[in-house]
Amino acid sequence: MKILLTGIRRDFDRELACFFVEKGHTVFALGGMDGTLPAVTFLPYQPLQEDSARQMAQALAEKAGWIDVFIDTSAAHFEAEGQTIRQGIDPEAVMRSFRFNTLAPLEAFEAVLPLMDRGECKRACFISDHRASVNWNDQKAGFGPAMSKAALHNILQIAKNRLSPMGYTFRVYDPLTREADISPRQAAAGAYSYICRRRAIDPDTPGRDDERRLVLRDALGREWAW
Repeated sequence: MKILLTGIRRDFDRELACFFVEKGHTVFALGGMDGTLPAVTFLPYQPLQEDSARQMAQALAEKAGWIDVFIDTSAAHFEAEGQTIRQGIDPEAVMRSFRFNTLAPLEAFEAVLPLMDRGECKRACFISDHRASVNWNDQKAGFGPAMSKAALHNILQIAKNRLSPMGYTFRVYDPLTREADISPRQAAAGAYSYICRRRAIDPDTPGRDDERRLVLRDALGREWAW
Protein backbone atom coordinates (compact mmCIF):
# COMPACT_ATOMS: atom_id res chain seq x y z
CA MET A 1 0.00 0.00 0.00
CA LYS A 2 0.95 3.64 -0.36
CA ILE A 3 0.93 5.49 2.95
CA LEU A 4 0.99 9.22 3.67
CA LEU A 5 1.89 10.65 7.09
CA THR A 6 1.27 14.36 7.63
CA GLY A 7 4.50 14.68 9.58
CA ILE A 8 7.21 12.82 11.47
CA ARG A 9 7.95 14.84 14.58
CA ARG A 10 7.80 12.46 17.53
CA ASP A 11 9.48 9.12 18.21
CA PHE A 12 6.07 7.51 17.84
CA ASP A 13 5.66 8.96 14.33
CA ARG A 14 9.10 7.68 13.36
CA GLU A 15 8.41 4.19 14.68
CA LEU A 16 5.07 4.06 12.89
CA ALA A 17 6.73 5.00 9.60
CA CYS A 18 9.33 2.29 10.24
CA PHE A 19 6.63 -0.36 10.74
CA PHE A 20 5.08 0.41 7.37
CA VAL A 21 8.49 0.42 5.65
CA GLU A 22 9.46 -2.88 7.30
CA LYS A 23 6.24 -4.47 6.06
CA GLY A 24 7.01 -3.46 2.48
CA HIS A 25 4.69 -0.47 2.08
CA THR A 26 5.63 2.73 0.25
CA VAL A 27 5.73 5.62 2.72
CA PHE A 28 5.48 9.36 2.09
CA ALA A 29 5.62 12.09 4.72
CA LEU A 30 5.00 15.82 4.72
CA GLY A 31 7.42 18.37 6.07
CA GLY A 32 11.14 18.35 6.81
CA MET A 33 13.52 15.57 5.92
CA ASP A 34 14.52 12.96 8.50
CA GLY A 35 17.95 11.52 7.81
CA THR A 36 17.18 8.42 9.88
CA LEU A 37 14.41 7.37 7.48
CA PRO A 38 15.98 7.05 4.02
CA ALA A 39 13.14 4.80 2.80
CA VAL A 40 10.55 7.54 3.39
CA THR A 41 9.90 10.11 0.67
CA PHE A 42 9.41 13.58 2.15
CA LEU A 43 7.36 16.27 0.44
CA PRO A 44 7.49 20.00 1.26
CA TYR A 45 4.36 21.33 2.90
CA GLN A 46 3.55 24.40 4.99
CA PRO A 47 0.17 23.93 6.68
CA LEU A 48 -2.36 26.70 6.07
CA GLN A 49 0.00 28.60 3.79
CA GLU A 50 -1.44 29.86 0.52
CA ASP A 51 -1.29 27.26 -2.28
CA SER A 52 0.93 24.90 -0.24
CA ALA A 53 -1.69 22.15 -0.01
CA ARG A 54 -2.37 22.23 -3.75
CA GLN A 55 1.34 22.07 -4.55
CA MET A 56 1.81 19.21 -2.09
CA ALA A 57 -1.04 17.23 -3.62
CA GLN A 58 0.31 17.81 -7.12
CA ALA A 59 3.81 16.64 -6.12
CA LEU A 60 2.33 13.60 -4.38
CA ALA A 61 0.27 12.73 -7.45
CA GLU A 62 3.41 12.82 -9.59
CA LYS A 63 5.40 10.61 -7.22
CA ALA A 64 2.72 8.22 -5.94
CA GLY A 65 -0.23 8.29 -8.34
CA TRP A 66 -2.59 7.39 -5.52
CA ILE A 67 -2.72 7.01 -1.74
CA ASP A 68 -4.26 4.09 0.14
CA VAL A 69 -3.85 5.25 3.75
CA PHE A 70 -3.80 8.81 5.09
CA ILE A 71 -2.38 9.23 8.62
CA ASP A 72 -2.56 12.56 10.39
CA THR A 73 0.02 12.81 13.17
CA SER A 74 -0.73 16.36 14.36
CA ALA A 75 -0.13 16.77 18.10
CA ALA A 76 0.57 20.45 18.73
CA HIS A 77 0.76 21.53 22.36
CA PHE A 78 1.88 24.97 23.47
CA GLU A 79 3.36 25.85 26.85
CA ALA A 80 0.93 28.73 27.39
CA GLU A 81 -1.95 26.25 27.49
CA GLY A 82 -0.95 24.85 30.88
CA GLN A 83 -3.10 27.37 32.75
CA THR A 84 -6.33 26.56 34.58
CA ILE A 85 -9.62 28.42 34.28
CA ARG A 86 -8.72 30.46 37.39
CA GLN A 87 -5.30 31.38 36.04
CA GLY A 88 -6.80 32.58 32.79
CA ILE A 89 -6.96 31.02 29.34
CA ASP A 90 -4.62 32.29 26.64
CA PRO A 91 -6.94 32.70 23.61
CA GLU A 92 -4.06 32.91 21.15
CA ALA A 93 -2.55 29.68 22.41
CA VAL A 94 -5.92 27.97 22.07
CA MET A 95 -6.31 29.27 18.54
CA ARG A 96 -2.85 27.98 17.64
CA SER A 97 -3.98 24.53 18.76
CA PHE A 98 -7.04 24.79 16.54
CA ARG A 99 -4.94 25.83 13.56
CA PHE A 100 -2.45 22.97 13.93
CA ASN A 101 -4.64 20.20 15.39
CA THR A 102 -7.92 20.86 13.56
CA LEU A 103 -7.60 23.04 10.47
CA ALA A 104 -4.22 21.77 9.21
CA PRO A 105 -5.26 18.07 9.27
CA LEU A 106 -8.50 18.95 7.50
CA GLU A 107 -6.63 20.91 4.84
CA ALA A 108 -4.21 18.05 4.16
CA PHE A 109 -7.00 15.46 4.09
CA GLU A 110 -9.05 17.51 1.66
CA ALA A 111 -6.03 18.01 -0.60
CA VAL A 112 -5.26 14.30 -0.97
CA LEU A 113 -8.85 13.01 -1.25
CA PRO A 114 -8.67 12.85 -5.07
CA LEU A 115 -5.59 10.60 -4.71
CA MET A 116 -7.35 8.43 -2.14
CA ASP A 117 -10.31 8.07 -4.49
CA ARG A 118 -7.92 6.19 -6.81
CA GLY A 119 -6.62 3.90 -4.04
CA GLU A 120 -8.08 0.57 -3.00
CA CYS A 121 -7.93 0.84 0.80
CA LYS A 122 -9.32 4.38 1.30
CA ARG A 123 -8.47 4.48 5.00
CA ALA A 124 -8.26 7.80 6.85
CA CYS A 125 -6.41 7.65 10.16
CA PHE A 126 -6.01 10.35 12.78
CA ILE A 127 -3.67 10.20 15.76
CA SER A 128 -5.64 11.78 18.56
CA ASP A 129 -5.89 11.95 22.35
CA HIS A 130 -8.47 10.49 24.73
CA ARG A 131 -8.69 13.92 26.39
CA ALA A 132 -10.77 14.87 23.35
CA SER A 133 -13.56 12.78 24.83
CA VAL A 134 -15.95 15.22 26.48
CA ASN A 135 -17.19 12.61 28.96
CA TRP A 136 -13.79 11.21 29.94
CA ASN A 137 -11.55 14.27 30.01
CA ASP A 138 -10.23 14.55 33.58
CA GLN A 139 -7.75 17.37 32.89
CA LYS A 140 -7.83 20.63 34.84
CA ALA A 141 -5.80 22.60 32.29
CA GLY A 142 -4.75 22.34 28.66
CA PHE A 143 -7.83 23.68 26.92
CA GLY A 144 -6.35 23.98 23.45
CA PRO A 145 -5.28 20.37 22.81
CA ALA A 146 -8.50 18.88 24.19
CA MET A 147 -10.80 21.36 22.46
CA SER A 148 -9.01 21.20 19.12
CA LYS A 149 -9.03 17.40 19.02
CA ALA A 150 -12.69 17.31 20.08
CA ALA A 151 -13.47 19.66 17.19
CA LEU A 152 -11.51 17.40 14.84
CA HIS A 153 -13.57 14.42 16.02
CA ASN A 154 -16.78 16.22 15.09
CA ILE A 155 -15.34 17.05 11.67
CA LEU A 156 -14.45 13.38 11.20
CA GLN A 157 -18.02 12.34 12.01
CA ILE A 158 -19.34 14.69 9.34
CA ALA A 159 -16.70 13.55 6.85
CA LYS A 160 -17.46 9.90 7.58
CA ASN A 161 -21.16 10.43 6.93
CA ARG A 162 -20.26 11.59 3.42
CA LEU A 163 -17.33 9.32 2.61
CA SER A 164 -18.33 5.95 4.09
CA PRO A 165 -20.76 5.18 1.23
CA MET A 166 -17.80 5.69 -1.12
CA GLY A 167 -15.76 2.97 0.58
CA TYR A 168 -13.79 5.07 3.07
CA THR A 169 -13.02 3.75 6.54
CA PHE A 170 -11.65 5.64 9.54
CA ARG A 171 -9.28 5.00 12.43
CA VAL A 172 -8.74 7.29 15.43
CA TYR A 173 -5.93 6.28 17.80
CA ASP A 174 -4.32 7.56 20.99
CA PRO A 175 -0.69 6.37 21.25
CA LEU A 176 -0.57 7.35 24.95
CA THR A 177 2.76 9.08 24.36
CA ARG A 178 2.52 10.65 27.83
CA GLU A 179 2.47 7.22 29.52
CA ALA A 180 5.88 6.24 30.86
CA ASP A 181 5.24 2.48 30.64
CA ILE A 182 4.44 2.48 26.91
CA SER A 183 7.35 2.91 24.52
CA PRO A 184 6.98 4.64 21.14
CA ARG A 185 7.72 1.28 19.49
CA GLN A 186 4.94 -0.44 21.42
CA ALA A 187 2.48 2.35 20.66
CA ALA A 188 3.40 2.25 16.98
CA ALA A 189 2.94 -1.52 16.87
CA GLY A 190 -0.59 -1.10 18.19
CA ALA A 191 -1.29 1.67 15.71
CA TYR A 192 0.00 -0.36 12.77
CA SER A 193 -2.21 -3.31 13.67
CA TYR A 194 -5.27 -1.13 14.23
CA ILE A 195 -4.78 0.79 10.99
CA CYS A 196 -4.23 -2.26 8.80
CA ARG A 197 -6.97 -4.62 9.96
CA ARG A 198 -10.71 -4.56 9.53
CA ARG A 199 -12.77 -3.92 12.65
CA ALA A 200 -15.15 -6.39 14.31
CA ILE A 201 -16.53 -8.09 11.21
CA ASP A 202 -18.68 -11.05 12.24
CA PRO A 203 -18.95 -13.44 9.25
CA ASP A 204 -22.03 -15.09 10.80
CA THR A 205 -23.81 -11.77 11.36
CA PRO A 206 -23.44 -9.53 8.27
CA GLY A 207 -25.11 -6.62 10.04
CA ARG A 208 -22.42 -6.50 12.71
CA ASP A 209 -19.76 -4.27 11.23
CA ASP A 210 -17.89 -1.93 13.55
CA GLU A 211 -16.77 0.15 10.57
CA ARG A 212 -20.17 1.84 10.76
CA ARG A 213 -19.20 3.91 13.80
CA LEU A 214 -16.23 6.05 14.72
CA VAL A 215 -14.14 4.67 17.56
CA LEU A 216 -11.27 6.16 19.57
CA ARG A 217 -8.91 3.42 20.73
CA ASP A 218 -5.63 3.76 22.60
CA ALA A 219 -2.36 1.84 22.62
CA LEU A 220 -3.72 -0.52 25.29
CA GLY A 221 -6.70 -1.45 23.14
CA ARG A 222 -9.20 0.49 25.25
CA GLU A 223 -12.13 2.25 23.63
CA TRP A 224 -12.90 5.79 24.82
CA ALA A 225 -16.26 7.52 24.68
CA TRP A 226 -16.43 9.59 21.50
